[in-house]
Amino acid sequence: MEMIPISKYKLPLEVVYYTTKSGKEKKFRLNLNNYNAAHRRVRGLAKKAYADLIQPLVAADAGLALNNVHITYTLYVKNKRLSDLDNWISIVQKFFLDVLVKNNIIIDDNFKYYKSFSCKFGGVTKNKSEYIEAVLYKAN
Repeated sequence: MEMIPISKYKLPLEVVYYTTKSGKEKKFRLNLNNYNAAHRRVRGLAKKAYADLIQPLVAADAGLALNNVHITYTLYVKNKRLSDLDNWISIVQKFFLDVLVKNNIIIDDNFKYYKSFSCKFGGVTKNKSEYIEAVLYKAN
């Protein structure tokens, strides 16, 4: 199967979901452990904040309406502390796919259109940043 790269996105692993009256930011780390432990209201606020944060990243691809998609996810972390790859990929992937569907970049995120994905560890960054690089492919 030939895969044609369409776009590359740098997705953050943390989002500010609320700012208190005193200006303190409440942050949500996007991993499965935090997601499962969080109240559903916090999860909803984090999902909306994440969508708002990555909207500008995907805006140029709005309306592509791709129907045979593969995405590769590569996790980059800020230190050598061991972590489960799936804990990070799962939540970012779900939030990211919802934004792609909302912007009509992919028709839907069910298996009729979103055929496959792969994930890997990319390494420790030199500048102490953390992110997931997502590459969107059209499969032929």
